[in-house]
Amino acid sequence: MFAEDEPGSWTGRDVGPFRLGPFLENDRYGEVYLVEGDTSTVIKVIHPGIGTQRAQTGNFEADLEAAAGIQHPDLARCNKYDLDNEPRFAAWDHLDGAVTLEDLIAEGGPLPETAAYLAISRIAGALAPLHAQRVFHRNLNPASITISGVNQQILRTDPEAMLRASIRVRYWAEAHLVRTKDPIAAHQKNPKGFF
Repeated sequence: MFAEDEPGSWTGRDVGPFRLGPFLENDRYGEVYLVEGDTSTVIKVIHPGIGTQRAQTGNFEADLEAAAGIQHPDLARCNKYDLDNEPRFAAWDHLDGAVTLEDLIAEGGPLPETAAYLAISRIAGALAPLHAQRVFHRNLNPASITISGVNQQILRTDPEAMLRASIRVRYWAEAHLVRTKDPIAAHQKNPKGFF
């Protein structure tokens, strides 16, 4: 049985040295599970067909190696991975009880301006040490940011609560697994598209 089976079918099974706990989500790269007995780590079981070329997995591994020494509180770490054996997986840091920035916005609309600026500042701060090692998050979007400790109601009355929230920029090396020729999306090359 591999990741193309029913979503959530890996719960209770061993992947690498990990026993998988509850199923959390399914994205374009794989299925995400908590590790049984460890809420600080998630395992992404990579979908079959994703990252099957050596150039793709080599780029993923090169980014992880280049970033190995980076310690930043807002940057999720990939602590272990195996792309050579089935099932292929990556183990990432996880914020227990966190929601994605996408879900936080869906909950109550755009963030208050001050909270948005503070979140952007923290996200940029997490990416800066990656960029210094020439590692770039090639799929940065609201689903790749998780936040815990705040909700829309808190942020509307105290936007500076974003400074006390826990944030993780996650899955920053995975875009390599689907792209080889030009891993930087067109909208990332043209900053005018962000304004």
